[in-house]
Amino acid sequence: MNKIVFVVNNAAYFLSHRKPIGLALLSRGDEVHVIAPGECPVELSEAGFNYHSVEMSRKGMNPLAELSTIFALHRLFKTIQPDLVHLVAIKPYLYGGIAARSAKVPSVVSAVAGLGILFSAQGLKNKVIKSILYPMYRFAFGHNNQAVIFQNTNDRDLLVNWGVLQFKKSRLIRGAGADLSVYPYLPEPDGLPIISFAARLLKDKGVIEFVEASRITKGAWY
Repeated sequence: MNKIVFVVNNAAYFLSHRKPIGLALLSRGDEVHVIAPGECPVELSEAGFNYHSVEMSRKGMNPLAELSTIFALHRLFKTIQPDLVHLVAIKPYLYGGIAARSAKVPSVVSAVAGLGILFSAQGLKNKVIKSILYPMYRFAFGHNNQAVIFQNTNDRDLLVNWGVLQFKKSRLIRGAGADLSVYPYLPEPDGLPIISFAARLLKDKGVIEFVEASRITKGAWY
């Protein structure tokens, strides 16, 4: 039996994106733990997962609070003694990576689902923040037995070229995947296409390009 720990910044994210993997691990006899902020969802505990709550602000930048999160993760790793930790999203893979390496966790999987506005925005503030984060990223991605999952080559190349990640540790998975028994294929409906924007209305999410694409398609189809 192996002990597997998932660290996410939202328990609902684990249920929507990692629950099938967690259930597969449980079915083979592994002990599965989930670390996230907030209370344990009923669905998670009923499925047989062990839940641990930690303070983790998705956008917070208070140095003491952020250090507290790293220490909390370190303590949990030392207590649970996992064989592998799976870290999903920026703060989990950054802080969890630091904690896992310092706690001597044997194996680490870090899932990079995006790099956030920090790597796309310009300005002095961002340069200062990146200079502070640089050694943290190097340490978090410096585990000897680690795989770092990417969904696109841009994020992978950015971190490799920044000098915080060895290319040999990277794994490219083009998309998070979908359970086709839950989301079955549907034939294309008749009539004019309907185009939607499934993201927050932010510039860095592509809303400007979506508006321009809407103008083009409206002129072509409508």
